[in-house]
Amino acid sequence: MRRIVALSLIGLSLAGPSLAHGMSEADKIRAAGGGIVEFFRQGAVHMLTGYDHLLFLFGVVFFLTRFKDILTFVTAFTLGHCITLIGATFLGIQANYFLIDAVIALTVCYKGFDNVGGIEKYIGVKSPNLVAIVFAIGLIHGFGLSTRLQTLTIGSGFDLLGKILAFNVGVEAGQIAALAVMLVLLAGWRRTASFQRFSLAANTGLIIVGGLLVLMQLHGYQHQRDPMGFYDEKAHRHAHEDLGLVVTQALPEGYHVDPGDPVPHKDHDTEHGATEAYSGVIDRIFETRKTIKSAQTDDEILDVHHAVTEIHKDLVQLRQLVSGRPNLDFAQFDAALNDAALTTTLIDKQAHEGDVEETRKLIARFDKSVLAIEELVNHPVNPGTQQVPEGYHVDPGDPVPHKDHDH
Repeated sequence: MRRIVALSLIGLSLAGPSLAHGMSEADKIRAAGGGIVEFFRQGAVHMLTGYDHLLFLFGVVFFLTRFKDILTFVTAFTLGHCITLIGATFLGIQANYFLIDAVIALTVCYKGFDNVGGIEKYIGVKSPNLVAIVFAIGLIHGFGLSTRLQTLTIGSGFDLLGKILAFNVGVEAGQIAALAVMLVLLAGWRRTASFQRFSLAANTGLIIVGGLLVLMQLHGYQHQRDPMGFYDEKAHRHAHEDLGLVVTQALPEGYHVDPGDPVPHKDHDTEHGATEAYSGVIDRIFETRKTIKSAQTDDEILDVHHAVTEIHKDLVQLRQLVSGRPNLDFAQFDAALNDAALTTTLIDKQAHEGDVEETRKLIARFDKSVLAIEELVNHPVNPGTQQVPEGYHVDPGDPVPHKDHDH
């Protein structure tokens, strides 16, 4: 029986590491266009699928039988995680969530170790005040929740505060639902003879699972230092610079750098071809958008993912063609392009699953990203605001700075 318990717990830890705190891409899309209700749902789902939080709560209430004790410890934990969830999110305090989740996994180990009397038996000291410990651990869990919440598009000001509070209330609702199930199961199990026999095995299992989660999160941190992506080009470049290696400057297509002149210049022989390519991309996007907008029936909506994929390819090419324009807000361009890429993937998935309504919603979001890029390209910032190095100027119609020859 002990082997079965141990194997089950190990299987749980390996079943899906991303579920501990992960926000799916579909959830990020919904949150970006959602309001209070959506953030409430996100909070509840996040707690109910966050098995590191659930394992810790299971350890806290494992031996508690009096309602007063349960209320005391759960309240301490709730207060702790509310403080850091709301405070850290509102103030924008962030940390690498692989490391935060590793610490949360250690709290699972601690509770299992405390439940088997390990602190007094193996360390030789009295177990610290449990209410204070649970409160402190609640602060850590709240910071973990905050790190994931901050991966969503959550606005600013009162809108931000409202969404944080809605997410927090959702977390509490999920916690109450999970606790209700735990307490019912534990109450039934305590009436059987097996409770005393296997309570040691169950809490030892908490220690084992917590340890596996620690290793899993540290592995994620080692291979994905930046939680927002697998490859950080800037960090990679700085690492090479630290090694004393020369980094070759990446130039937009159709530009060159003259010896002794740090500013890129247009290749005049390719300028005409680049202009033609730019016009062709804009025309294709315009025509394909008309195809998407004309889709009305369910079959047409589900078939539109092909057109969406083509537009996304053209947007990527457009990004390359305008990369030499210093008066474009590339941060907003890239944000819209990334959103378009994510939505393209989701549209393809939902279309193949035959979900017409979800596909329709995603198409509308994709179109917003396209319109945002179109607005950026057609109405760039005032070239006069461009920061030009001393001794350089910008000619009308040529976005690249040139040397002032009279200097």
